[in-house]
Amino acid sequence: FSTGGTEAARLLTDAGAVSALLVALRRIPDCDPACGAPFGMEDALEQLQVAARHTLAGLVGLPNAEAGGWSEGVLKVAVFIEGDCVVITGLEAKPELNRCGAVVIKATGEGYGPDPESGRYGVRVELPSQRRGTCIKVKPANLRLAPHDLSARILKAIAPGGGASSSGSDAAYLSSTINSKFGKLNVTMQ
Repeated sequence: FSTGGTEAARLLTDAGAVSALLVALRRIPDCDPACGAPFGMEDALEQLQVAARHTLAGLVGLPNAEAGGWSEGVLKVAVFIEGDCVVITGLEAKPELNRCGAVVIKATGEGYGPDPESGRYGVRVELPSQRRGTCIKVKPANLRLAPHDLSARILKAIAPGGGASSSGSDAAYLSSTINSKFGKLNVTMQ
């Protein structure tokens, strides 16, 4: 649609492209995260996420949507959808929530894109456990799509009966997953 402009975007939207992309983005891949490695694409699933989300942003006319890509070891994407596992970054007002694993719980009425009035997404912190349940509105620039292994850990934490323990395993996991990507992270359990 990049060469066809708004008419191409309208035709694709009318043909169900937005719905199809949302179904694909919400589906949990049933392959190994490194399934693209034999083809020289170790991050194939991540590249597909970036491309699909950039396409979705273009189709629905989200302003200023960057194509995205890897940023400090996590995915910077053009649009988030409800249920996405994310990492919070760059907050100045609540720096204690930086590097926390969270879930997008509020987007537009369609389930994707930031709230049109505030320009933010509602997120609920899930990891580490001492921050679990904290809900805030966050600018898209302060969210990154969680890598596959961290997403799996967040989904496990929110599954019925699968809540993460407060034994320190959350802190250790977050530290080992994110430290090399963001630098030193010290998480203490209360």
